[in-house]
Amino acid sequence: MAGYDTKGAGMAPRILEVFRNVAAIVPTDGLQVGPFMALMCAVAGNIALVPTNSVTPVVIPVVAGVLYRIAFQGVQATGTTATGIIGLG
Repeated sequence: MAGYDTKGAGMAPRILEVFRNVAAIVPTDGLQVGPFMALMCAVAGNIALVPTNSVTPVVIPVVAGVLYRIAFQGVQATGTTATGIIGLG
């Protein structure tokens, strides 16, 4: 888009500590959506995450608006009750 700088000019020297990829995630059994390095959700509940380097989902309880720094590659529909899930990478 015109007017936007895609090179990161003027960014703080700690640029590697920010997320450059943000995506809404629709929980789907067996579908790889990442990898992502963190997640947030809009509505609290459980999230069945598939961690990176694993194929076994882990169900974790999450609170809305909290940043969870967990590397993951998928979110299973089965076991997920939280909604508005955002992946950050």
